[in-house]
Amino acid sequence: KKIDVALLSLKQSDISLEQFIKDLKLKKPMIVILESFSEELAASALKAGAADFLACPIDSKELIKRIGVHARMENDADYARLRIDICAPIKKGGDPGFWKRIFRDFYPKSTGKELMELRYEKLERLGIGSFGEVWKVKDVTKDPPEILVAKIPIDKKLNAKFEKEARILRCLAGHEGVPKVFEMIDVMNKKALIQEFIVGKTLYEVIERDLEEKEVESVVIQLTDVVAHAHDLGIVHRDIKPENVMVKPDGTIKLLDFGAAKELKEKEMSATVTGSRPYMAPEQIMGKSQRRSDVWAIGVVMYVLYTGMYPFYHEVEKVLMDIILRTPPSPPSKFNEALDQEIERIIMKCLEKKPENRYPNAKALKEDLLASIPDYGKKILSLY
Repeated sequence: KKIDVALLSLKQSDISLEQFIKDLKLKKPMIVILESFSEELAASALKAGAADFLACPIDSKELIKRIGVHARMENDADYARLRIDICAPIKKGGDPGFWKRIFRDFYPKSTGKELMELRYEKLERLGIGSFGEVWKVKDVTKDPPEILVAKIPIDKKLNAKFEKEARILRCLAGHEGVPKVFEMIDVMNKKALIQEFIVGKTLYEVIERDLEEKEVESVVIQLTDVVAHAHDLGIVHRDIKPENVMVKPDGTIKLLDFGAAKELKEKEMSATVTGSRPYMAPEQIMGKSQRRSDVWAIGVVMYVLYTGMYPFYHEVEKVLMDIILRTPPSPPSKFNEALDQEIERIIMKCLEKKPENRYPNAKALKEDLLASIPDYGKKILSLY
């Protein structure tokens, strides 16, 4: 590893310290942290090649000073570039807060910025909503630092919701259209989700211009594929919309925000009202989401991509919900005369008021698309 200083936490004396240090084969300074002072252990550590030692309780300011000396830090700015490796041959059940207490004064000096879990530095707030904040962060323990996303609940009462999203993302792991989740961390008693940072634009931003037919196909086939993957695993997204689809520079997409997603398990329907109004299916408005509700949302997205219009819209929310519940959509060919009849048929089937008249899931929708137009979405295209 590329490190400047190694810290060895020794909390047991039944190991051969001299042999352990030699086995590490480090070519950088090592400071040994002793649980309690022992002249024999200290001498053994120095004999084995340790550069220094400290005994608990640790004075963090003294530790910072010793690290600075051995890593040849000349000023405070150098601490921002400091790389530390922690070697801890500690028995199971050891104190997990040991290093946090040692470094509570160290990291603010080393970066000058707030760190979460002594690891993630906040760079930029990407968004804020009723459930929490989304931050662009960097992992300062990596060299070079890795850029990630932190989703932090607005209140610890929402911890369970964020833990559920992490569980769902892990369940869906392995599909290229799903963001990678790294870990859950504690931030002031709130459970924050650390996940992949995706470079790109939302589909909502991309469709500020009219997309060509093949470009629409590129998006739709990928969207149906990732939703089909979720449906196969018993997951309903419940909030599919252009704002939640990230388009990367190479044209590949990622479906974001599984915070509203639901694990159906043995049940066929979810009994909560969740989603974005213009994309919500009639049964979703009534609090009965199911896989066919996602099929409806994909149909709305397809309608928007092919026509530039919503199939259902009104500025007054109650009126919009009434329209969705009672009014059939205009055929998309009304706004796009060149639209393929098979595409129109598929969109209109997605937008059937009764769930049983739609495709049962995204996989069936994708299969009909490819059966009707074999080359549909065959090539993934860059959209900007």
